[in-house]
Amino acid sequence: MSGKIAAVARPDGFARTKTLHVRTGYVCQNDCLFCCDGGGGVHGTAQESPFVRQMLEKNVGLGCVEFTAHEPTLNPNLPQWATWARELGYPIVSVVTNGRLLRRGDLLQRLLDAGINRIQISLHGHYAGLHDQMTQRLGSFDDTVAGIRAVVAARLDRPGLTLHVHTTVTQHNVHELSNIIPYVLASKPDTYGLNCVFLTASAEHNIGETAVSYAEIVAELLRCLPSTRRDPIFVSEIPICQVVGKLAPDYFGLREGFHLSQDADATAQAVGRGFDFGPRCGECALRNACDGVPPAYVARFGWDAFQPVTQESLARATDDTRRDLRHLLAAPAGEWTIVGLEPRDGYTTVRLQSAKLIRDLSVQVRPRDDAFPAFARTETLNITLAGPYQSKDEILLARKLLDVVRSRE
Repeated sequence: MSGKIAAVARPDGFARTKTLHVRTGYVCQNDCLFCCDGGGGVHGTAQESPFVRQMLEKNVGLGCVEFTAHEPTLNPNLPQWATWARELGYPIVSVVTNGRLLRRGDLLQRLLDAGINRIQISLHGHYAGLHDQMTQRLGSFDDTVAGIRAVVAARLDRPGLTLHVHTTVTQHNVHELSNIIPYVLASKPDTYGLNCVFLTASAEHNIGETAVSYAEIVAELLRCLPSTRRDPIFVSEIPICQVVGKLAPDYFGLREGFHLSQDADATAQAVGRGFDFGPRCGECALRNACDGVPPAYVARFGWDAFQPVTQESLARATDDTRRDLRHLLAAPAGEWTIVGLEPRDGYTTVRLQSAKLIRDLSVQVRPRDDAFPAFARTETLNITLAGPYQSKDEILLARKLLDVVRSRE
């Protein structure tokens, strides 16, 4: 049994993570068939430094800033902007990149010194022919793999640095997932995201090559993913009604709350996707936790596969999560007993009873997120002690609990 579970909260929690997006890119070396920014041939507009500074100052409360859009590492201002974010106190300073430039010169070192502590790299195949076909650039696979290896090497000397790898699933690679997944996991990323193609911009324009039905993706994932997650894999950009009762809740990705500054005030606002909802979506127990379906997807595949999720199916998924957590936190020699386990939105409160304690010990368990304060972090989880004060015996018990969790991850 693995302790690496994402569904510490109920599936209906399916919480958003609040992220300030800074549009740094305006060009890209790749021209991905599925690019939601329009591809390498579309020159976007990068935000100007004075506005970025103002935006960073006004939105520190979001906790995470993500430099994104086209290829951020091509923007010479990126190290300066990352430095500002670090100095302002953002716990997570992230960059989304194709990774191609991280193998060259001292760029990676400069970004890390500036304050970047989370790097997200996209890799879409396990060999050059597949990845290069999807990016429409020869040599992109070799560059990206070298960039991932450079981050892995840098991580040895920087414990706070995290590596996240993403694969966009399209017609080209959906039936190669059983090969791609182990290839990516061999680099030991902190998390690995399998993202369904976002049918906008280039992806919609190239829909004949990019679009694949959610049912086909889920069927492939069921074939190649264990029923209980043993690796930090998240499936995202797929409506949760398509995976509840099919994929283990452990694999459900958290929804990102995009926050953008779009006017002179520079205060970031949450931005919706603007997707469509079908004739039965109003009956779904997860209606308020769903972004809908891209219109281009509906035009191609229709609404028939979208059936409302019931409260009963959610209850079954919650019960599965409780069983996994009970196994993960169980005392090896009966030193404590789990007397309460209550899933909430984003975390689970666990109450432990021990003969050595005057009162029960309550801990909160959530998927690892360095933006949240915690008593301690395991490979994949945050463990936080609930309550304003803990005795020495409670601290000792919590440390033993941590040792047990780490031994089972």
